[in-house]
Amino acid sequence: MRRALRGVELAGFITRLLGSNGFYAARHSTSILVMLGERVLASIHVYGGDCILRPYRPYMSLHREAIDALEKLLASVCSRVSRPW
Repeated sequence: MRRALRGVELAGFITRLLGSNGFYAARHSTSILVMLGERVLASIHVYGGDCILRPYRPYMSLHREAIDALEKLLASVCSRVSRPW
């Protein structure tokens, strides 16, 4: 239970951090959908202090810099950041 609570708190903090850095972020519990303009950029899933970043593949080449910036933001607050591929 404590691990889940930590994940929810961290997801809330990440959502606010993304908003202050120009991203649109919508959250439900420990899952976050990140948009840049009108395009889906990535989803983030928070487990305890770990974050899993899943960039949206159709726009990866168009928004490489934004995805890298997103990964750096996550690295500053998550204990570990991973990508499934």
